[in-house]
Amino acid sequence: MQATGLCCGEFVGNSLLNMYGKCGGVEEAREFFESMTHRNVISWSTMVAAYAQRGDHDQALVLFQKMEEEGVEPNEVTFLSVLDACANAEAVEQGEMIHRLVARKKLDVGLIVGTALVGMYGKCSRLIEARQVFDGIVEKDVVTWSTMISAYAQLGHVREAIQLFGYMNLDGVRPNEIILMSILGACSSAGALAEGKMTHELVVICGFGADVSTGNTLIKMYGKCGDLASAKAVFGGMERRDLISWSAMLAVIAEHGHCKDAFVHFRRMDLEGVKPDYVTFVSLLDACSLLGALVEGHVIHTRIRAEGFQSVMYIENSLIDMYGKCGSLQAAREIFDRMSHRNVITWTTMITACVQHEQGKEALELFEEMEKAGVQPDQVAFLSIIHSCSHSGLVEEGRIYFLKMVEDQSFTPGVEHFVGMLDLLGRSGKLNEAEELMEFMPVEPGVVGWNTLLSACKTHNDTERAGRVAGGMLVLGPGHAGPYVSFSNILSGKG
Repeated sequence: MQATGLCCGEFVGNSLLNMYGKCGGVEEAREFFESMTHRNVISWSTMVAAYAQRGDHDQALVLFQKMEEEGVEPNEVTFLSVLDACANAEAVEQGEMIHRLVARKKLDVGLIVGTALVGMYGKCSRLIEARQVFDGIVEKDVVTWSTMISAYAQLGHVREAIQLFGYMNLDGVRPNEIILMSILGACSSAGALAEGKMTHELVVICGFGADVSTGNTLIKMYGKCGDLASAKAVFGGMERRDLISWSAMLAVIAEHGHCKDAFVHFRRMDLEGVKPDYVTFVSLLDACSLLGALVEGHVIHTRIRAEGFQSVMYIENSLIDMYGKCGSLQAAREIFDRMSHRNVITWTTMITACVQHEQGKEALELFEEMEKAGVQPDQVAFLSIIHSCSHSGLVEEGRIYFLKMVEDQSFTPGVEHFVGMLDLLGRSGKLNEAEELMEFMPVEPGVVGWNTLLSACKTHNDTERAGRVAGGMLVLGPGHAGPYVSFSNILSGKG
């Protein structure tokens, strides 16, 4: 149209903008938008929506601001698009600004804009503001309820989500599957078995129980909540099962330590003609690791090669872990050395395997190589290297790594790292430093921390310090008699 020199009115121009945007031609849409001699609120809203739908949230917000500067009054569609951009970019300040703009213009925060505001605040983790907007919407539909309930559920507020679900039922709104799946996901994350069972009953009452994806979610929820029997009951009652169903059930069985049952389940998969994916094999390798089943691990490894998954990083990391835990450090190292790409989990798993096999020097060398490769160590990597230094008697090296973690990294050491340092200092006989560290730790040492220091006192026959440590453990309450028995043994020479 531009090539022929023909002009077009606002209606045709807006239609072309919409076409470009929906077909993914956002650059072409913007070029055409800039060439338009007459642009109305629909033109601007269409262009903002095109950016938001593509995921270019910053550009959507910039264009909205430019629209304001040019004096174009946004409409409901504009607000929906720009609030969606704020939500996905977690740009809560811009979202609040738009909320204030809606209020300033005395626009009615009705069903559509209100629901968009609830969604924006929810995705930005601002539940109080989300609930305030939600409560202000007079007529709510299932999408509004779903948006608020999902916000609670995704942020781990399980009981609030379930309570709101009850209010929705009282309001006569029939729930959809999204709401129920959100609550089940929250129950899974929080380990809230009672609420999960109640939601399961609602799933059945609402007629969603026969759906395969619902069954899969229920299996995972019961697994995470520690109820293996209920997970098996759901799996057994499913009329149809897909690969996710089988893999989810296998993972739950393995996570509960029923490793032999996991292999039986896998053989049943084969008999049913269900082709495994990499998730299936990761669960099987985890089962081998828990059981220390090297022979079965070899068999699974052979099957992995046959299925063509041997170069999948998740699989390679699990193989390193399995071989390390099953006593074959050489096989673990061979896989590690063959890998063309390694992430922090790869390095950490290999370092941990070396520590478990008391190969402290190799663990330290790997840690240095990891840093040279530009991979930032995580908390598990630092914990492994501190343990390695502890068992190798490398006190100064352990100090250096601990200080590096505190000073250079983007995370704060946890209680397990401080306990690792207590063990390092205690083993080497530096009990003054260990006791001082215990006193000034920014976290509670817990039973393990106190017992670590007490054990060091026992090793070095420091009865005076052991008495102080045992006395300090009074904060743990009357249920922990072990330290007093240990202290008694130290005094009597029986330990």
